[in-house]
Amino acid sequence: MWRFSLKNSKQFFVSHNIFFALTNNQKLTCKFRFSLPNRTYIPRVRLYNRPSIVKPILFACFTSGTAYAVALTYSEYKRRASSNRTLIEQYNREETSVIPSWVKRVFSQQLRKLQDWNVYIEIERNIALITKRWRSLNDSDKTLLVLIGINAIVFGMWQLAPLQRLMEKRFVHHPLSGRMFTLLTSVFSHKAAWHFGFNMFALWSFGGVVYRIFGKEQFLAFYISSGVTSSCISHIFSLMFKDWKNIIGSLGASGAIFSCLGACAIKYPDASVYLIFLPFFPIKIGYALPALMAFDLY
Repeated sequence: MWRFSLKNSKQFFVSHNIFFALTNNQKLTCKFRFSLPNRTYIPRVRLYNRPSIVKPILFACFTSGTAYAVALTYSEYKRRASSNRTLIEQYNREETSVIPSWVKRVFSQQLRKLQDWNVYIEIERNIALITKRWRSLNDSDKTLLVLIGINAIVFGMWQLAPLQRLMEKRFVHHPLSGRMFTLLTSVFSHKAAWHFGFNMFALWSFGGVVYRIFGKEQFLAFYISSGVTSSCISHIFSLMFKDWKNIIGSLGASGAIFSCLGACAIKYPDASVYLIFLPFFPIKIGYALPALMAFDLY
């Protein structure tokens, strides 16, 4: 048995009794003549061979620690500044506005040029409605909408064919790739529409409860740390219990979503929920959690 592979070829050729000859002026051009018809073609695939267990654990600990450190620092800073009117209060008030003041000023100048057009009135009315609607939302809804918006942007990028290779490299975590940052980026990544819709519906349903338990800063830290930690656990499980040839990449916010659901179950163990595929039957949250996990794994 002889095995040959060409650097610029698109396939590996495996066969018995392979005869080849180089042409006179083309050193890298080969002519193959196969003496037996029973040859095997193995398509070229991108293989990873950089397994690690320590690095993802360190990355998960660093990311989680940083998220909670930033959350605690910012919370303490806001608490100390709440007694007087400081810059942090001004930032928080401006943060509730959809459009920053300087953007409003520039945009208004451009809109004045359109006063002779009916489109000016329509644009102004729509902006006022959106701004009013955003300001009427509470802080938890705003935070959840921002998270859903980030996931929606990444989902939209998945739908663009020119970005497929970039998305597979930067927003999918493969345990053998040697890349650690994808433990985080894959948490905000959904390729299938049903996966994106299911997770975002669950986030909107349970995220507000977890937000009220922890508060804004701690909720964001909890969401990020639980997502990275679940990716790390999946990474270690794949390396320890799966054949490396069968390991595939993973993506999605399921780990963070189930962590939010678990927090709700711990805080309110007697609460009942309605599952999306059983909308008319209330189920205790302690039973709903494993059911949702089984559905996601399926």
